[in-house]
This record gives sequence, structure tokens and C-alpha cells, in this order.
Amino acid sequence: MDDRTKGNVSLLKAFARFVIKSLLGWYSFISMWITRRHQAVHDLMTFSTVQIRDPAKAQPHQYHLERTVFDNPKMPSRMRRLAVILGYLLLISIGVIVVGMAAGLVSEACLAHRPRCSKAENATLATLGGGWILLSVLCIGFDWRGKLFGCRVRATSA
Repeated sequence: MDDRTKGNVSLLKAFARFVIKSLLGWYSFISMWITRRHQAVHDLMTFSTVQIRDPAKAQPHQYHLERTVFDNPKMPSRMRRLAVILGYLLLISIGVIVVGMAAGLVSEACLAHRPRCSKAENATLATLGGGWILLSVLCIGFDWRGKLFGCRVRATSA
């Protein structure tokens, strides 16, 4: 559904959604974890949402209701959550670099000239890169929802 007109998306907008989703691949779906209406990047960029045409035919496991956790007045501000996310991402990046360098898993020659890497070093770099991506995605998702230290939802005072 087009969020602006509340009608069906135009052919041009549907094509734009397809192109964005094709270019980003599964990364497009990461934002579904942190947005109020479970929108993917291609939905956000085209101001559209996927809607159920006939709610009577839909089963409860086939859809998710809008998130209300962001309406909580005890939730930290967006700016605070963004600042904490950036701090965590910096720490994760430094941690991955330190693990890769300090553990001696990758030689300096490999880091300086990629073609000189052995198969084991390539596998290590791929593992470190995948771990960095996974930790970054988890950090963004949990922190945006107020679940990580430094950005938790404030406790209720008795």
C-alpha cells in the first residue's frame, strides 16, 4: 500500500521497490527488526507497506502488529540510542581488528596485499567479517529497542 495515498502502489513505485530489494538483497530486510511497522529498506525508501487485504482470511502467525515498544515514555531518545549504537559499533570494530591482529591469525603481508593471503587467512578474514556483520546487526537491533547497557528502558520507580 502506498503510505501517502493509502491506495495501491503505482507501477513505477513497485518497480523501484523491486530494484532496491534486488540491489540490497537480504540486507534490505534488516530494518524490519527495528521499525515500528516492520518495514524493510525498500518499503521505507518508497513510502510503502505490505498490507493484508482481508484480515478475516489471515492467520495470526502470518502477520505482525505495529510495535508499541517505541511509544514507551521511558524509552531513551532516538539521539541517545543512535549515539550508543555508534559507540557499540566502534567497540565491535576495534574488537574484531584486535582479535584478528593480536591473535596472529592473519599475517601483515596478507593485510597489506590481499593476494598474498593463504586459504586459512582468507577463511579467517571471512569469519571475522561475518562475525563483525552479525554483531553489528544484533547491536543495532537490540540497542534500538532499548535492550543494551547504556540505552535500556528506564525502570519504573515505585
